[in-house]
Amino acid sequence: MKYYIVWNPTRTEGFITNDAGDADYVRCGFRAGMSVPTAGQAFREAYLDEDDDSTELPMTEINVPDGVTFIGWDLAAPDKAGAK
Repeated sequence: MKYYIVWNPTRTEGFITNDAGDADYVRCGFRAGMSVPTAGQAFREAYLDEDDDSTELPMTEINVPDGVTFIGWDLAAPDKAGAK
């Protein structure tokens, strides 16, 4: 499964998603559809000026093999957190 981490300018905090459109919005402010991720919008507002639509935040793509878990979360079945 592919995940995207959009970093703040100093790369100390990030917005993580598995949705490429949401990641693009947070990275550069481009809206592919009618809605934007609320947490992603708050992330951009926290690190960029309100009227700054030109700054692109750094982004990293990561591929996580099926069956790998993060901190008790099964990424292939997030509704079964910690159950193994």
